Amino acid sequence: MRLRAALAVVLGGVLLGGCTLVPTDATPQTVPARDVPSGLLSGQPVARTAEAALYFWSPSGELVVRTTTLDAPIGLRIVLAALAEPPEELTTNVPANLTVLRGIIHGATTEITVSDDLSPATVQRGLEQIRRTCADLYGTSVLRVTSATSLRTYVADATPSGR
Repeated sequence: MRLRAALAVVLGGVLLGGCTLVPTDATPQTVPARDVPSGLLSGQPVARTAEAALYFWSPSGELVVRTTTLDAPIGLRIVLAALAEPPEELTTNVPANLTVLRGIIHGATTEITVSDDLSPATVQRGLEQIRRTCADLYGTSVLRVTSATSLRTYVADATPSGR
């Protein structure tokens, strides 16, 4: 029995030793341009920050845009964290403790799953703030935010049928 187990381990080592995750060929390989991450072919350094237009509420109750520098690439978690911290004299309805579990942008829709439910008192204004920001950043017109705790989905839609 021990001999069989030892033989199985040795045989497994030999078989796995022939497998590699990386090519062992030392000669340069040509990589198609479509397989190279964006920006690497230009010869320019990859940007670590980018400008983003974020929407906040003015004292008069109107959405105003402020341009700020965020860490690149600008993902939904970064955007929502920035929206939770308004500049001076502006306010936000995006809670600071909002935890994004998942964010997907596909077509004209931004879908976000958050850990907690949104406050009913501020949900519409917060959704509109996020939707307008996502429209500028990602070109989306529909926002769906789902709470993982209540399984409630909130929708903000800028398309004519959604108004």
